[in-house]
Amino acid sequence: MNEKYLHFLWKMKRLPFPKLSLFDKKEFTILDFGTHNEFESGPDFQEASILYDDLKWFGSIEIHINASDWYKHKHHLDKAYNNVILHVVYNNDKEVVQNGRIIPTIELKTHIDSKHYEKFNQLNAMSFDIPCTNSILEIPRIYHTNMKDRAIETRLKRKLLDLQKIQFLDDKHLLYILFARSFGSSVNQQPFESLAISFDIQQFLALPKGLRTKSLEQYAGFINNKDSNFFESQFYQWRLKGLRPNSFPKKRLQLFSEFVSEFDFNFPFWEITTTDLVDFFSSQNVLSNNKSILQNVLVNAIPFFLYRKAHLENNVCYINQAIELLKYLPTESNYVSRKWSVIGIVPKNAFDSQAHLEIYKQFCIRKRCLNCSIGIKLLNK
Repeated sequence: MNEKYLHFLWKMKRLPFPKLSLFDKKEFTILDFGTHNEFESGPDFQEASILYDDLKWFGSIEIHINASDWYKHKHHLDKAYNNVILHVVYNNDKEVVQNGRIIPTIELKTHIDSKHYEKFNQLNAMSFDIPCTNSILEIPRIYHTNMKDRAIETRLKRKLLDLQKIQFLDDKHLLYILFARSFGSSVNQQPFESLAISFDIQQFLALPKGLRTKSLEQYAGFINNKDSNFFESQFYQWRLKGLRPNSFPKKRLQLFSEFVSEFDFNFPFWEITTTDLVDFFSSQNVLSNNKSILQNVLVNAIPFFLYRKAHLENNVCYINQAIELLKYLPTESNYVSRKWSVIGIVPKNAFDSQAHLEIYKQFCIRKRCLNCSIGIKLLNK
């Protein structure tokens, strides 16, 4: 038995609830199944309620394969589990007492649909990178569309959390860091980000234009200067293998320096239409001659800047603008988009390719089919 499968059954209410009874045969009624706690520590389903012993109980629900897992997982030592009002288990092999109170328990062993569980195991055991490779085209497109919308929202939220961990001076410095990540692309994104955080925009713009590129190269470790305080060891963070000459980090650093030197950080590009925004960035000298960097900036920098701005100013218009921008831009060509295309799911724009990237990395390769709209629909067939 798989605990995630039990979570799925409870969350999707795929259990014969009228037939369920407490292990001690006492009467009870589920009033609220609770909210699934997928990412935080603590009980599995929170803000639930049941009617038990002629009283309404409000609290959490915990799910295990074996009831004894409560003690195996040290929940009896964790005060966060003192408000658990119901224990849902596959096998009730031990009575659970928490905070001096016996926790009412439901045993599911005799209520599991073996054929449905077998289907879940087959989906989970697929050797394909995309588990639903052989059946995704059988699913109505609305479920795929719904999952793409969810994936983009998840991606933007996840990136927002990443941005909140970065130490930056102001919006200009943040934009400078996002640009740096874009110039680094996926291969050298991290060292470019570290460089932009350490060698901040104020330091950069305070230098004469003729010294900016050399100073960045020196700080990045590409120029050996034993008399300087620059971090020569950072050179070893850069990845060179498999890159074409135009993508070498030193070349990209030079282009980044040229771009930032010319870019107008005071221009409110978030106030113009999507078409004008794309035209504005396409007209930048460096970007006009480097389409791959232009695409990286528009896909991997601007939407996240807009999403953060939307949350800071509580203005959903910037979220809509970020999504509209992604739908306006051409699709990206990478190994993930090619995997989707092979199975018949061809992206139409950057929104699709970004959504497919998120679904693949956060759901498919992690076999989180029970959290995916497509996987849930396949299991509910």
